[in-house]
Amino acid sequence: MLQGTLGEFSLPDVFGLLALTKKSGMLKVASGGVEGRVEFTGGEVSFAVSDARRLPLGARLVGAGLVTEEQLRAAGSGAGVQDLGSGLLEAGVADEVMLSKFVREQIVDAVFELLRLEEGTFAFDSGQGGATATLTMSTEQVVDESSGRLAEWDSIKRRLPSTEAVLAMVPCPAGDADRVSLGREQWQLLALIDGRRSVRDVVELTGNGEWATCRVLAELVDDGLVEAADEGTSTRLALLLASREALRRLEEIDAGAKVDLAVPVIIAAVTPPEPSTVAAPAAAAATEPFDAAQPDDPEDVEPTEPSPAPAEVGQVDRGQVARELASLGLD
Repeated sequence: MLQGTLGEFSLPDVFGLLALTKKSGMLKVASGGVEGRVEFTGGEVSFAVSDARRLPLGARLVGAGLVTEEQLRAAGSGAGVQDLGSGLLEAGVADEVMLSKFVREQIVDAVFELLRLEEGTFAFDSGQGGATATLTMSTEQVVDESSGRLAEWDSIKRRLPSTEAVLAMVPCPAGDADRVSLGREQWQLLALIDGRRSVRDVVELTGNGEWATCRVLAELVDDGLVEAADEGTSTRLALLLASREALRRLEEIDAGAKVDLAVPVIIAAVTPPEPSTVAAPAAAAATEPFDAAQPDDPEDVEPTEPSPAPAEVGQVDRGQVARELASLGLD
């Protein structure tokens, strides 16, 4: 049995050895409690998953709207990952051409994700899987396509800070919004972006794999149509929602409702204003300097312009509201 660690041997070297010796069997790659599997038939790749616990082929077909939950249950009842394709064919849900396309994409996606692993173990067993596969891909082609994705991955990550970053559409795109043109892939992703879902959520819903989904998301970010906000930051949509909440409070005050303006506006994913930017009226009054020379007897005070009465509960300090809105980026 061929086995070792990813620190000793790179996966492309292992793939090359299996292709050169025209091996059939299953290569298992384990890292962080997750096991990926790559099946070889005569030295070529016949199937691959980066996480053996998942059904990525089914997720792909569901994301494309080609099968329903009921059809998947009927086709995959009692079947594992490798048997799902056969079940779909027998059920008449998918034809060989369509299924072949999805399987090939799944193979390259899985190998790409496995090549990103920096540590782990691998073991090849010639007694498992791969011997009767009808669809195979050149091992060299699979490694080349996966390596090409790796070269582009760093650029994608710069535009998407993490898979946990929250995605939101930009309320006011820069440039000429009347000329925005979207492709099918971009439209599919925009339909899933709601200001709450993360990059990881959208990847899961599409079923298209992390690389394909993140590549299109990065294009939408470049086009100024989508923002990705990592922890501690806010999208413009979140700030807009917070400012609308501040305006709603102002309207309630004008209508006679009792609203405490000292409470900062906090909407999901919005960072509260810094204490220095919003000051409560009571706090401001407490910091008024005391004039020791001021006479105690009111009759000794010369008449002056009447001072504005302090704001009562339920009255609005419009200056404060203006500062609050400014702190949210809408001055």
